[in-house]
Amino acid sequence: GGLEGVGGKRHNRERNRGFQSTLAARKTSETGRGRKTFSSWMTSGTDLDSATQTPLRWHTPARGFRYEEPPRQDRINQMTALDFVIPGFSKCGTTTLCDLLQQHPQIAIPQKEPGYFAQHYGKGPAWYSDLFRTVAPGVLRGDASTTYSCEEFADVASIRLGTRFPSLKCIFIARHPLSRLESSFRQMHHSGHLYGIAATRDIATTLETLPNMIADTRYWRMLEHYRRFFPDEQILVLFLEDLARQPDVEVRRCFAFLGLDASVPLTDANRRSNPGQAKEYDTAPMRFIRRHHLLRRLWNRIDRDGRRQLARRLGLRRQFDVPVSWSAATVDRVRRAVADDSDRLLAYAGKSPGFWEWPEAA
Repeated sequence: GGLEGVGGKRHNRERNRGFQSTLAARKTSETGRGRKTFSSWMTSGTDLDSATQTPLRWHTPARGFRYEEPPRQDRINQMTALDFVIPGFSKCGTTTLCDLLQQHPQIAIPQKEPGYFAQHYGKGPAWYSDLFRTVAPGVLRGDASTTYSCEEFADVASIRLGTRFPSLKCIFIARHPLSRLESSFRQMHHSGHLYGIAATRDIATTLETLPNMIADTRYWRMLEHYRRFFPDEQILVLFLEDLARQPDVEVRRCFAFLGLDASVPLTDANRRSNPGQAKEYDTAPMRFIRRHHLLRRLWNRIDRDGRRQLARRLGLRRQFDVPVSWSAATVDRVRRAVADDSDRLLAYAGKSPGFWEWPEAA
């Protein structure tokens, strides 16, 4: 009896330690803490559903295991109806597309990037439904969140959307992989400091430091997550190159795809939202301030708008309007990483293999 008691206590302690380690692993996996990926530095997640206090789906890529409690009926009843989603792709013109789509009186996208079915799922259905509270009956409700098609969240977001809205229509917009990476690179310089990312001026080094930049550019891989739940007739793939060349045509394709009157007049269709040339980068003095503990604390005492204005006035931040320099080796590396994926997307969308031309260096 004594031997069993001692051994049993030791076994229980070891089991409890293992259980706590498993919980920590789940939490790290769900939230993305502990790893720096390009798609996660802009977001924060949660591992518990605040409304039900039940574990959400969690994922350990190396083990290929994923689990999530099925959606409870009371949560489905609380969830607002959703007619279409624009899951991505990030830095491919989704903001411009949303602005143009909302010129139709029967389309509403109340907030860009709510991310509810990805990093903000723990906020609960009431929070999400409240975003659409002012949408009139008969108006199509859309969600445009590019985290739904990033490496970190595409799988879980597609499952959550597919299980709740089987008739949902999905609109994706892609662009040349090199152009997307350039835009991501500029965005990282522009706002990475808000999330503890000190971006380098060399894109080759950045791609090595943040591998999810390339992972998020594998469009076909991300789209495949959604094709598990939605038939091809509910999926529309656009290209930023086409939207820039003939915005009226591409936007009206979306209207028709959504079953709306495609003859609605558009105004200022050639305007671009969130252009890459408007991004800024930190100069060397600004980087020093951010790295120095005392200087950073003093700087952060200024409100955000004040910091932005002061940085511009003092020349601490400058407009990132110079071309991104690509070496032939880096171009080749990116091409080898995404070429097959890109070819499959182009074929699926009815584009020729040469739609995206690949330079030796730029």
